[in-house]
Amino acid sequence: MDLSVSDRPRYLLYSNEIIIEGESVSEGILSKVLSVENLELYLNGEMNFNEMFKRLGINREKIEKENLFISDVEDRLEYLKNREIPMLNNGQRIVMKALLKSDCISFPLHNGNSVDKYYLLTLLSVIEWSPYFFSEGGWGNDDTVLAIAIDHDFLSSDIEITLPIKEVEELIYKLDKANQLCDPNAKKWIVQSKQHYEKKDNEIEEKLKFFGVDKIKLVSNEC
Repeated sequence: MDLSVSDRPRYLLYSNEIIIEGESVSEGILSKVLSVENLELYLNGEMNFNEMFKRLGINREKIEKENLFISDVEDRLEYLKNREIPMLNNGQRIVMKALLKSDCISFPLHNGNSVDKYYLLTLLSVIEWSPYFFSEGGWGNDDTVLAIAIDHDFLSSDIEITLPIKEVEELIYKLDKANQLCDPNAKKWIVQSKQHYEKKDNEIEEKLKFFGVDKIKLVSNEC
């Protein structure tokens, strides 16, 4: 799905750093250790993690001092190795399609970070996950957040996505129609979010009229 991941599948192993921590990863020699060939040998059970370093004449302990997350990468690889071929259920397919059809190219996350749409879709195609919603207010906001529950052997916390109101509303009702909505309160939360932002937009629009702005297109809670 994500061409950069297709060419460099090791990028998925950095998902916790990229999505949850919002950090850029300095690979260094890891780009060679986690080559496509080495990854295939590991996932097929023909090589263990330490042998991936030894094969290149690299001292793992030395590299681990520079890249403290190497042991985490090993755990994620082991997770993928033992993972059965994922089969999406109806609810997951609805969510995946909604994310694909979203107007967002990069999804804003509740933690202040963001994630590329195609990177996220690629990740969700290879790990175990389930969707749910929660309501979050404060600082002038009232959001209904789409959360992706992830096995914490792969990510340290769930992925919490702040989609545009209209997209969240449509997704909630599609899941509800398919009997895949895990919490019926989500229908109440999205109504509250919608009313909150409509009121907020109207208040701002009235204030902007003092600056000679008669008609505006407000973009609250959009990508």
